[in-house]
This record gives sequence, C-alpha cells and structure tokens, in this order.
Amino acid sequence: MTTKLPDAIVFRGGVTARQLTSETTYVAVRNPKPGAGVCNTFTLSSKGGGTIQVQFQFGARSYEAILQAMIQNDRNVAIATMSKLVAQELASEDARDAKAAHAGRSQILKVAEERQRNADGTEEAIASIVCDKVREIIQTIEAGEQPKPKA
Repeated sequence: MTTKLPDAIVFRGGVTARQLTSETTYVAVRNPKPGAGVCNTFTLSSKGGGTIQVQFQFGARSYEAILQAMIQNDRNVAIATMSKLVAQELASEDARDAKAAHAGRSQILKVAEERQRNADGTEEAIASIVCDKVREIIQTIEAGEQPKPKA
C-alpha cells in the first residue's frame, strides 16, 4: 500500500545553490515487503530535463528515533496518532487470532480425515469415530458453544 504524506516537502540544495529550495510536495510512504523496511519515495527534476526517483528506506531499528522526533515536533498529535493506531491493531488482533485458530483446527480435521481414508478394518472404524468427534468438537468451538458436560 502506498500513501501520500499530506504535509511533506522535499528540499534540494547543492554546491551551486547556497540554500535549500522546495523541490516537491509529493512524497509517498509504502511498505512493499513487511520486515524489509519502510520506503519514502519522491521524484526530483534532473539537470538533463528528465526526472530522478529517490527512495529513502529505514528499518525497525530506526523506529524509536523517528517516533522520538515526531514527539519532539508535536507531542500531543504524535501520542494521539500512535494511540489510535495501537488501538486499531489491538482490535484487529482478535480477528487474526481467530483466523489462526480456525486454520489450526482445520489442519487437525484434515489429518483425522486423512487417517480415516488410509485405515482399514477395525482401524477404519476407530478412525471414523475419531474423525466424527473431531468434526463435532470443531463445530462446537466455532459456533461459540461450550462443550456439554457428561451426566
């Protein structure tokens, strides 16, 4: 996902320019591969008349310095924004956990079904009972019901 930074400005200066001048306000931030770093990209005019694309990338070890600079710039906005994002992440954690749990239960059922298919005779009958009970337990869990105690 690429997001344009709403109030970013890229300044440019050099040997022939004694001061920095505004070059572009279109700066995008993206995370092309989770774990590989956050990328900031922008395009600058080239001396030859074309353009040059610049990418500034930083990894997780830089987060603290960047967050600290954000807090120093505007403490209230930085903390409010980070709090909002942490709350969103925590809220979506339940959905991720449920998805992982479902995948685990599905894998258990798959193994039980495979053993049932590969069994014969008495083992097939036992495997069939086990497979049916695994399926029943999974349906109970996913329906949000509590298992019924035996009398």
